[in-house]
Amino acid sequence: MNQGVALLFFLLFAAALITPAWALYLRHKQRELIHRERMLALEKGVALPDLPDGGWKRPASLGLQQYLLRGLVWLFTGVSIMILVLGMSLSWYPERIPQDQLYAMRQKKEVTVTPRREQGMPWGMALFGLIPAGVGAAYLITYSVERKNRREPA
Repeated sequence: MNQGVALLFFLLFAAALITPAWALYLRHKQRELIHRERMLALEKGVALPDLPDGGWKRPASLGLQQYLLRGLVWLFTGVSIMILVLGMSLSWYPERIPQDQLYAMRQKKEVTVTPRREQGMPWGMALFGLIPAGVGAAYLITYSVERKNRREPA
């Protein structure tokens, strides 16, 4: 693999790790500033300022939309993984031995079988994408069942 391509993959992987860590750090700093402001207000005897955006509480449950969103994200992640790995396995060609050289090697008994196509990445690796796709399908089934149950009063 070319060094430029390897560097690009490394940078993308690093960015995928650094971005959520940076978001968590910024949220922590924001909460730290809110805490400091509230402590100063308590020390001075001033009324406490309102907490911005609902304060420390987690956002309320989204209900049915939460199942639909999670299901679609998981399903399309799984399908994307399957397409990616299948594409990688189809484009991965191991070094092939020319036929005349292979014939000479067989005559000398150096090789007894023809090198197989599957020496690269096997196509079955794409089936790992079925794991997140199955999770997504489960969320989508839960969404449809819950939506149906809410429409029909029991």
